[in-house]
Amino acid sequence: MDLSSVLFENAKVDERNLFWRMRGKRAVRSGPWKLRIEEQASPELYHLGKDISERNNVADSNPHKVTELLDALKAWEADVERSAPAFR
Repeated sequence: MDLSSVLFENAKVDERNLFWRMRGKRAVRSGPWKLRIEEQASPELYHLGKDISERNNVADSNPHKVTELLDALKAWEADVERSAPAFR
């Protein structure tokens, strides 16, 4: 992604989901929501607009958001596996 317009022209970046994984941990950020998953643990959901320090896991009270973000994470991982088999 070319970010030169953001750096040099103060352009805005389009809203999009951000994904990452490292050493058995995975996460997805969508707007103010962050879903975090560690091996052998239940998913944790945080609303970063209200809880930047990620102290209040709201997964139980937002099961629809957990499902939505899990689906997005699974789709992203499938796409990564298809496009970069060398990283398996």
